[in-house]
Amino acid sequence: MHFRIDLRWRLGNLHRRLRNNHPRRDRPALCGSRRLPGCPQPRHQRLHRKAPSLRHGLLRSLYRCFRPRRLESAKDSQGAGPDARRRQLIPHLEQDWILIVNSQQYRLASQLVDLLHQHIGFYPGYRSVHAQGRYYAGVFTATPQARQISRASHFQGKPVPVTIRHSNSPLANPVGPADSVSMAVRFYLADGTITDLIALPITLFFTRTPEETLELLKIALPDPETGKANMERVGQFLAERPSVMRAVGLRKQLPAAVSFARTAYHALHAFRFVNEAGAAVYARYHWEPEAGVAMQTLEELHREKHTYLFEELEERLNQAPVRFNLVLELAGEGDSTDDPSAPWPEGRPRVAVGQLEITRPTTLEEIGDPVMMHDPTRVTDGIELSDDPILAARRGIYEVSVAHRTGGWKGRSAALLREGGCPFA
Repeated sequence: MHFRIDLRWRLGNLHRRLRNNHPRRDRPALCGSRRLPGCPQPRHQRLHRKAPSLRHGLLRSLYRCFRPRRLESAKDSQGAGPDARRRQLIPHLEQDWILIVNSQQYRLASQLVDLLHQHIGFYPGYRSVHAQGRYYAGVFTATPQARQISRASHFQGKPVPVTIRHSNSPLANPVGPADSVSMAVRFYLADGTITDLIALPITLFFTRTPEETLELLKIALPDPETGKANMERVGQFLAERPSVMRAVGLRKQLPAAVSFARTAYHALHAFRFVNEAGAAVYARYHWEPEAGVAMQTLEELHREKHTYLFEELEERLNQAPVRFNLVLELAGEGDSTDDPSAPWPEGRPRVAVGQLEITRPTTLEEIGDPVMMHDPTRVTDGIELSDDPILAARRGIYEVSVAHRTGGWKGRSAALLREGGCPFA
């Protein structure tokens, strides 16, 4: 009994020591065989560091034996199973219990981006989708109802600066004809962090999972000989998945925009909103234009030059700010929060939580972010991601896309090497 108490104390003390007093033992960054200037070897990596004692080594081995190594299961959380027994044996570790969450954000990202390039082309230096875009500055102000739904800092009523990227086409061609529009908003929060909201004119996504998206893109690839997709296979795929067929049908029926300022945008995914009291609700975002919704046929839009929508918006801004109301559609009983292709019933409660006011054009140089990757998974306290696998996958897809258009770290290191410098400096 005394040995067990002593062991608990020693392991708890060791865990606190490792957690609080020991820096990470990363390898030092090297450029060839030279250490980077200004990066002295950390004290804990120096050769004269005292070797660990036998007692210390024994305690480290015991710690490794007892530390959690897998995701906590429902059975473990109810007080049964091996993980619960570990917590009973080593109570000091309970507050630092590590849950390894595998969101699989990156597992199919490269394959999906490569398939997108096969479908719509790849233009170095430009985004894989929505390549044509311009930036605008504005301000977002939350309504009094917003703080009742979420404790997020931009929902508390104080004006928050924002930037907006409008795109006039989902394609990768940076000078192609206008098509379907989009709006990405970045909120610059008071604590120095940011959060993004990406919205499209469609209300539903095409597929339920990244795997389903990958399968659809593969089936829809044009045949190398004919240059056309096998529509029989595509039709069979859609027939087996009614939700996908419905979403694809809605996209085909979508008319073109008359103006960025007269288009309703939808964020597609459900998010979990938590207020100061801890009460939570799932909802979907919608941007509703103050000027009202107006549409036209794609043929009518194509009669205009490809920059028409940008120029029309900027003419409006010369006269007055352009405003959108941010509305949350609250989920009801039985509504799917993890399937962006599943519609919610009509008549769900809708709450206006803020107003966006676009005031003027801006540039990446003024913003100070040459990459400007908008990420729908970059949320803030009071707004949480749902279990939507498409939403989780978007971060990985966007990061791979950014690496393709910028060269990633390879592009940076190549430029520095050409200048004769260290690529990791």
